Amino acid sequence: MAVAYAVNNGTDIELGSTEFLAHLKEAVDRNLTTEATVTESVRRVFAQWFSAGRFDSLEDFAYAHIGPDQVG
Repeated sequence: MAVAYAVNNGTDIELGSTEFLAHLKEAVDRNLTTEATVTESVRRVFAQWFSAGRFDSLEDFAYAHIGPDQVG
């Protein structure tokens, strides 16, 4: 199962489809990967999101106040 191979080898996100999430539980259920491996993958993703400010309020996010006329 490709999702098990991907997560076991450090692929933490998938762009453009939902196949990764659709088959991850089955991969764990079939013992092709472990819950600990999935947890570590999620930890890495969330660490990057926190670093990028994805969970900050929009009022505190400087780029949220840039208008279309300032982009480009």
